[in-house]
Amino acid sequence: DDHGDTRATATVVGANSTTAGRLEASGDKDYFRFELPQPGGLTVRTTGGTDTYGRLFLEGVPDPATDDDSGTDLNFRLFGSSASAGTWYIEVSGYDGTATGDYSLQVEFSGAPPPSDYVGAIAVGWGGASCSDGYGWYAVWNRRDRDSAISDAEAGCRSNGLLDCTWVVRFSSCGALAYGETSTRCKMFGGAGSTRSAAEASALSRCREDYSQCRVPVDFESGRNASYCNDGAQAAGAVEAQSGGYMAAPQPGTSISGSRLIPDRSPRRVVEPR
Repeated sequence: DDHGDTRATATVVGANSTTAGRLEASGDKDYFRFELPQPGGLTVRTTGGTDTYGRLFLEGVPDPATDDDSGTDLNFRLFGSSASAGTWYIEVSGYDGTATGDYSLQVEFSGAPPPSDYVGAIAVGWGGASCSDGYGWYAVWNRRDRDSAISDAEAGCRSNGLLDCTWVVRFSSCGALAYGETSTRCKMFGGAGSTRSAAEASALSRCREDYSQCRVPVDFESGRNASYCNDGAQAAGAVEAQSGGYMAAPQPGTSISGSRLIPDRSPRRVVEPR
């Protein structure tokens, strides 16, 4: 037998590792053990042509997580965004206890999520004197305090060549921007929430109090919306959102088309733990 068939005889593997295995006969089970030094994202899966069944145990917790076919080609896949630190065991068996054959076990650990005391801020700026000159935005995280997050976001916005950089949302979980416009004026609104969709809904709701045409701006270069999450602290919920009018009305007869950003000045999106 290539791997032990009990926890006591489990093969030790790394938190980020790939290990070959073989279910040699009906009823064969292979056990593996690994350590997580801190909480973080964890995925355990097999690949290959064998129909596998997986059970994942945290030492001291009686009930395992189980899966049959969530992976590819009848392989199991178990995953979580906030696995606890400690000793973990994996049991690999064949489907219905009878499948046999080769497989590859993969353990993937993404490390600890950002601590819950991180705060974030988003600042928005314009490329010129009017809405028609386009806008950009800058998001930042730090572990210091509210004012530092805001100051860093504003400084990052200015360093990206934008003008009149003003923060619109400060958050500990997720923040988002919504943009509203008419033919004569434009304005940016901030929202915060416990998830990305909740933050965007909050920003859009605030925008729609004053504008009928509202949208979440899109970074054309990355294709991602103007929203940002601290995925390790989504349960923290909304912290604070501020709306404000940014820059003058566009020149007569001009307006922003779609989510037009400043040419050659794509908004920067960064994470800065400090």
